[in-house]
Amino acid sequence: MSSKKTPIDIIKYFSDIEDPRIDRQKLHALPDILFIVFCGAICGVETWEDFVDFAECKIDFIKKYTDLKNGIPSKNTFNRVISRLSPSVFRDSFLRWATDFEVELGRVIAIDGKVLKGSHNKASGGSAIHMVSAFAAEARLVLAQEKVAEKSNEITAIPQLIDHLNINDAVVTIDAMGCQKSIADKIITAGGDYVLALKGNQGTLHAAVKKHFNNTFDMQHNKHVDVSTQEETSRGRREKRMCLSTDKLDWLNITDQWPGLKSCIAVVSQRVVNDQTSEEIRL
Repeated sequence: MSSKKTPIDIIKYFSDIEDPRIDRQKLHALPDILFIVFCGAICGVETWEDFVDFAECKIDFIKKYTDLKNGIPSKNTFNRVISRLSPSVFRDSFLRWATDFEVELGRVIAIDGKVLKGSHNKASGGSAIHMVSAFAAEARLVLAQEKVAEKSNEITAIPQLIDHLNINDAVVTIDAMGCQKSIADKIITAGGDYVLALKGNQGTLHAAVKKHFNNTFDMQHNKHVDVSTQEETSRGRREKRMCLSTDKLDWLNITDQWPGLKSCIAVVSQRVVNDQTSEEIRL
């Protein structure tokens, strides 16, 4: 953030959050609690007990921005207040803060789904938690997340994420699950561009692009195909990557079905590990 801003300026973005406590239980102001939690979380604090320890260690810093007239909140206060805040209101407030940085977040926003390690509840038989996240790659900042029941639900979660983001002039990257015409249309409508992984879930498009590049591999000097290569050696593994791209799509008769479609890309990776060679082609 710009040096013109102070840490307490963070709190103004969360002014819409309603304090869940009744007045006679408000020993500590909500902005004080949020300020300590934000600072602690940035420094890697994880447990409520650790937030108390953090505040005690950084008391001089914290008192530069708030007087803490009733001292440092207890671990139970942190737990009770934060757990009772509205998740949706908190998320919206966080997004306003994250997207209002006075530094560039970068142009690339990666949307991806991951299963949270260790979140499977064996006792109750509940499934693991699956999160879809939007990640500002250059700023290394998670902008938003949506919890879904399983991987197939990513298709509905991705549009919801996009609705919460400012993607104007950004490039949104998504894996094959998000390679959907409706998602492409939403990104273009919001002023962004997209790079979508292409696999068999889009059978007609996948087959056409795969066939085209299979023919192109033998004519790499085709004036309509841009080619770049990269080689890398690390810990006994050698890898050569070749990227072929074309913006001449007269061979593709379904471009009008994909809003904003401008080019197709093939990345060929050849790896040699322990004298064993493998090849992967990504579209």
